[in-house]
Amino acid sequence: MSKLLGSKIRILILFLTIIITYKSSGQASNKLTLRDSLCHKWKLTSVEVNGKLQPLNGNQKNSFLVFSKDSSYQNISSGGVENGQWQYNETKKEIIINDLKKENDLLSLKILSISKSNCILLMKQKEGNEVKLFFETNEF
Repeated sequence: MSKLLGSKIRILILFLTIIITYKSSGQASNKLTLRDSLCHKWKLTSVEVNGKLQPLNGNQKNSFLVFSKDSSYQNISSGGVENGQWQYNETKKEIIINDLKKENDLLSLKILSISKSNCILLMKQKEGNEVKLFFETNEF
């Protein structure tokens, strides 16, 4: 009887270990998913300032943000290309961008929504304006 009970306990421990290992590996891959889903070339499709949709100006019409897996980014527009580094703050759900030309000039973009093909970011300007940036990608 005690041998049977010991075997059942070992099987139960093995089963629990497998479940815990499976759940932890699934959680780790979920954490990577959001950061990985940012790593695309995103085309700016619209801008909303303080709740009002704004027409895209000349530089914005062909504007792209490119987030690379090596934590580099490019802001591409008719006005040129800005290069820098980016990082993802998981706690705040924010992207922090550092432009390489402007020392200590950090830009924080809150992720409001992200899917395979769409991304909405919120930028708060120093003047107090809230700017929502709407992006699309076809790289999936």
